[in-house]
Amino acid sequence: MVGIAAAIAFYIKGIAGIAGVLFGSGISLNNMFLQHRYLRRAKTQARADAEKNLRLLMSCSIQRFIATVVLFALGMGALQLLPLAVIAGFGVALVAQYVGDPNFKTLRK
Repeated sequence: MVGIAAAIAFYIKGIAGIAGVLFGSGISLNNMFLQHRYLRRAKTQARADAEKNLRLLMSCSIQRFIATVVLFALGMGALQLLPLAVIAGFGVALVAQYVGDPNFKTLRK
């Protein structure tokens, strides 16, 4: 899905469009890796302790939010990437992660 979005961005804006889409999808990928890391930590460290799990969940949410805002600011501000391409890449990657999840069963009934 990201490849299709990058191809469309290339057709519309050229290389600058591809860079924006890939950067935006990288932001989404970074969020996924942060969440995966915290889920593994919760499985090994917190286990059945609800308080520790909640602390890890909140810490992960805060870090993902800050990372997302900082990376959007970096991409659109410092790197001067096309804002629409960055946002489109982020959104397409989120949809691809949601639909591509093997545990996601509502679309596969």
